[in-house]
Amino acid sequence: MRKKVTGKKDEVAELVKFVKQACAEATQSEEEVAQTIGIITQIEVVNRLFDVYTKSVQALGSQERLWDQQKAVYEAERARVGSHLQETKRRI
Repeated sequence: MRKKVTGKKDEVAELVKFVKQACAEATQSEEEVAQTIGIITQIEVVNRLFDVYTKSVQALGSQERLWDQQKAVYEAERARVGSHLQETKRRI
């Protein structure tokens, strides 16, 4: 009888050891999943920031082109007014 109880006790100890190991592996898997989710979230944030950056650079490029066009118009108008002023001074 004692031998049978000792055998069952050893069997239960093995099962407890197995369950503890399974729980440890499950906890490790949960941590790995959490880390993976964290990495994916960071990648998504970086992608969104990169999209904002790309759109901002495009907008700045468009703004710069518009500024260059306005500058060219301003310079042409300035030259026209300057020559008109020179012409008026000569007449006077």
